[in-house]
Amino acid sequence: MGLTSREFTILTLLAQHDGALSREEIYQRVWGHEMSNSDRSVDVFVRKLRRTLDHASPGWRYIQTELGRGYRCAPVRADDEPA
Repeated sequence: MGLTSREFTILTLLAQHDGALSREEIYQRVWGHEMSNSDRSVDVFVRKLRRTLDHASPGWRYIQTELGRGYRCAPVRADDEPA
């Protein structure tokens, strides 16, 4: 199972950024325009990306959610995640 071009773009963006990016920042950089209030595209793509990465590398979680901030790439072993 491979990544779509948009999933790859999001993963690359998160991996190259130090810290979390908000959904709005991700949307602006990937889609190239402002996100509407009800648009959940980033969340859908991150969910698919997480599923693909989990399938490729079980036991690791690569994309973390920072509540109130957004998403960041910070690989952790699934066993080390807080419950």
